[in-house]
Amino acid sequence: MSYKEYRDVIDKSDWGHGPWDSEPDKIEWVDPETGYDCIIRRSPLGALCGYVGIPESHALFGLDYDDLNIDLEVHGGITWTGKPDGDEVPIDIRLATEHPKQLWWIGFDCAHAFDLAPAMRRYTDMVTTWPDDWTQVYRDMEYVRSEVLELAKQLDKAR
Repeated sequence: MSYKEYRDVIDKSDWGHGPWDSEPDKIEWVDPETGYDCIIRRSPLGALCGYVGIPESHALFGLDYDDLNIDLEVHGGITWTGKPDGDEVPIDIRLATEHPKQLWWIGFDCAHAFDLAPAMRRYTDMVTTWPDDWTQVYRDMEYVRSEVLELAKQLDKAR
């Protein structure tokens, strides 16, 4: 699989302007260093999520994220593992179902405390008080790509 980019998958019209305006909603590529398939996908809340696909021969293949026997250091921690089929699959990886390989995906999201999920901006009028020191940070495509590549390296060492 070569680099693929998907744009205008998610309606961003009521998010206000930000870096997400010029970013794709999904990218797929193969990490040249590890050979692992990688995906970054925007969730319906606008936060980016990153995934690395591992082959059946990998020691972590088939393990639920709660059962991983290794501490994978990535933004917010690992929040999902699985194959992109079935009802339990998060919306942010579903477009990977056209992927030709049978891989086990390990992923994380950037919608944690203090992360800016742009679609949540439509609900800010519902919040009456924000802590004075609460600063939200949008984790952009460049940031998430570096986290995905770091996850791929860690998974390669854990084979």
